[in-house]
Amino acid sequence: MSTEVTLRYRMSDRDVFYGGGVVNGARSITLMEDTANRLMTKVYGNQSRCAKVRKVRLFVPCFAGDYMEYKARLLGEENGRAIIEVRSFKVAVIPEEPEFESSIDVLEDPPLSTVCIFEYVIPAKKEKKKAKALEGLKVLDLTHAYNGPFCTALLADNGAEVIKIEPLTGDQSRYWPPMDDNSGESGFYAFINRNKKGVTLNLKTEKGREIFYDLVREADVVVENFRVGVTKKLQVDYETLKKINPRIIYASGSGFGQYGPFSNRPCYDIVAQALGGMINLTGYTDAPPVKCGVSVADNVTGIYLCVGVLMALYRRNVTGEGQQVDVAMADTIFTLLENAIIYTTLKGIIPQRQGNIDATVSPFNVYEAKDGYIALGVGTDKLFKVFCDVIGRPDLVTNEKFATNDLRIKNYNDGLHEIIVDWVKQRGKAEVESMFEEVGIPCGQILDMKEAIEHPHFQAREMMVHVEHPTIGDMYIQGCPIKLSETPGSVDAPAPLLGQHNKEVYGFDDETLKQLKEEGVI
Repeated sequence: MSTEVTLRYRMSDRDVFYGGGVVNGARSITLMEDTANRLMTKVYGNQSRCAKVRKVRLFVPCFAGDYMEYKARLLGEENGRAIIEVRSFKVAVIPEEPEFESSIDVLEDPPLSTVCIFEYVIPAKKEKKKAKALEGLKVLDLTHAYNGPFCTALLADNGAEVIKIEPLTGDQSRYWPPMDDNSGESGFYAFINRNKKGVTLNLKTEKGREIFYDLVREADVVVENFRVGVTKKLQVDYETLKKINPRIIYASGSGFGQYGPFSNRPCYDIVAQALGGMINLTGYTDAPPVKCGVSVADNVTGIYLCVGVLMALYRRNVTGEGQQVDVAMADTIFTLLENAIIYTTLKGIIPQRQGNIDATVSPFNVYEAKDGYIALGVGTDKLFKVFCDVIGRPDLVTNEKFATNDLRIKNYNDGLHEIIVDWVKQRGKAEVESMFEEVGIPCGQILDMKEAIEHPHFQAREMMVHVEHPTIGDMYIQGCPIKLSETPGSVDAPAPLLGQHNKEVYGFDDETLKQLKEEGVI
């Protein structure tokens, strides 16, 4: 394992300490410590805490707009402590007369900015890794893009042997940004295909199909997310494969499902959100509809697909026979609309966009503090009384407009919103969060990606992990969200290079592999 880690960061105005745009020295040290933290997690599997800053030396100051690169390396171990050196380099700057607002000058010989040496207490070694829940399960992964690969990633994280079968040109997501500057590899692909073996196979050829059929005979699960009809043309559909292996579980993720008037349509996440009704509910009353910030249709479809596979496997233990699992992205969005559907069918009310306000709980909103935003939810009348005490307005509890949750929903914009806004904006977001945390009211700061990644809670939950990629090098990616006490999942291997495991999976000798490559089969 490499004992080095690299982090890149662009300094912004919020990092500046005083006039002239010079970055606060403490901020620079914090970023260097963040890099050292990542190295500790990578090498020791636990971040630990910095026990001492042994040395700091500044060579070149940095300014708002500079692109910085931080490199941490393990110098050694002394008396139970890890000694880590971090060096920062200025790799790009804003030109004196930029042609465009986003223009930068990449420096051919990046100057050394700062050197720090940190001491960390070496954490106790973790117990030997336990067996994973799905060890022994063999999955053939014909998926591409997002929903299917996310399903198979969940299976792979938890011990299934997932063989990702790609066309000769690779999964389309190999070309999705962000791309690694040095290797040209897609960071997205590398994240969503971790823990898998990778092979190439041309299923349009007879030899390619025969090789695939041989794999099916020994497999437990096939997962695909082609447009409806494609697998039948390729002769790898469920009806074909169940004749080869009646025990096969065949999971199909698609935009609109295996049947229905829209089943043959192509689909991406934004289309599923639109037709499922989610986009119309997202945004503010006086503004156009917007999609959810992340690809929720793809993501949750992948989860549903995984759940369907596990249910089918359980049933196979009873009957000895496999079945097809059919999950559609549009159906997924439909299930996530919860109360919006019920309001429509039960009350005849068609919900519309209303920003961050909730139709069933009040107050429930996002509020601006002095230094950012906080999210707040007060779900019961009992909590509302506590809330009013915290903000110094106990009179609101008996106010005829706000005395019950139903009244608060109806009258939220008739005074209550302004009262909360005025109270929150006088305080910092950490202060607000702390005050409500002490009395048990759900409240949280709105974090950007960097803040979320570095948050102590996600670090403690091992939601960010290191994996060594063969060409990208060290990657810092999301960990496993499902925590099993006796058979925990983990990220143990990087995503495969294109065709990396052809020889291992197919078992052919070099001459056969060469011939198959010349014939366009692999």
